Amino acid sequence: MSDNTPLSHIDATLDARPGDSFASGSISRGASTAHPCAQVALIEGSGAALNEETRCLLQSRLRIAASVIGGGFAVFLLYRLLNPRFNDPVDRHLNLVQLGVTVLLGVLSGLLFRRCQPSLTVLRIKETLIFIVPAAFFALINAVEIHRTAFLHNVIPNVIAPWLLLMFVYTMYIPNRWRRAAVVLAAMALGPVLLVGAMWWVDDTTRSVLNANPSPIIEWSLLLGIAVAVGAIGTHTMGRLRRQVFEARQLGQYKLRKLIGAGGMGEVHLAEHRLMKRPVAIKLIRPEKAGDPKVLARFEREVRATVKLSHWNTIEIFDYGRSDDGTFYYVMEFLPGMSLADLVKKHGPLPPARASSTYSVKCVMRLRRPIRWAWCIVI
Repeated sequence: MSDNTPLSHIDATLDARPGDSFASGSISRGASTAHPCAQVALIEGSGAALNEETRCLLQSRLRIAASVIGGGFAVFLLYRLLNPRFNDPVDRHLNLVQLGVTVLLGVLSGLLFRRCQPSLTVLRIKETLIFIVPAAFFALINAVEIHRTAFLHNVIPNVIAPWLLLMFVYTMYIPNRWRRAAVVLAAMALGPVLLVGAMWWVDDTTRSVLNANPSPIIEWSLLLGIAVAVGAIGTHTMGRLRRQVFEARQLGQYKLRKLIGAGGMGEVHLAEHRLMKRPVAIKLIRPEKAGDPKVLARFEREVRATVKLSHWNTIEIFDYGRSDDGTFYYVMEFLPGMSLADLVKKHGPLPPARASSTYSVKCVMRLRRPIRWAWCIVI
């Protein structure tokens, strides 16, 4: 990109602080993704596959799911280690495997506590690991239990309890479309059924017991089928309620469509004017986030000053005000395009002349804080 490239595709929210995905100040033209690791916040384009709100929710829910499942594994590992019943060579090997699964779930949970938000692909990979690794361990321990109980007591033990618990955790914590949830839950439900089928095929003791009494397989299949249906319906219901709550959020004449940025002091939403149907970006500064009425007053003064600017490098401010609950907001032009973070990632650090021309208009408003401006320019 040459130095005379138009700046109409660059966007940066100024006066940022480390750790915030955006902060207050004037905004130049353009919009792109507000990455939580970026020190200068950027606005996400409307064509994103998964909006920031859903991705944040998925990360937090995966963190809870990994913690819940890992905690359960740790409790049962302690029980097995303290119980003399689980002290033969096979059980000792199973304990080592269970310890490995517990550690892996703890590591995944720790990674999901990081402030920097991974991509959707990375989150889906972590989701797969969080559920497929425990499922593989359940299959292993169930195979041992089925063979042992069939040999000693001539019965098939009920092994679907941990699978039902895994399905319950997935339904409760993972935001999803109901069709995808149904596929994942069906795969979990097939686990114990396929396991018993494999044991019938390779283990003579299990085959003889099942041939004499196949009713456990029928009962498990019915219970697991009901669990899949209930889980899919529950996922659909929770997803619909979440969408309804989000769509119901309105601010004056503006309907909030989706969250496109969040930081320590507020949020940026893609919104639409109810009458003109024009997409806009709305920045919300909540009183409890700002922590000081003087801070909110400063934001209001900055908006008034920004409105007076007339330059092709700055976003136009359409409106500002306070809601009934004291939330300060201002409404800006929404322009999708390449973000400053994408520009630096693709072409490297900006040369001094380019950086100074990019921020010259806004530096007029921040002469009292040259150090912070220097930090914003370097990125």
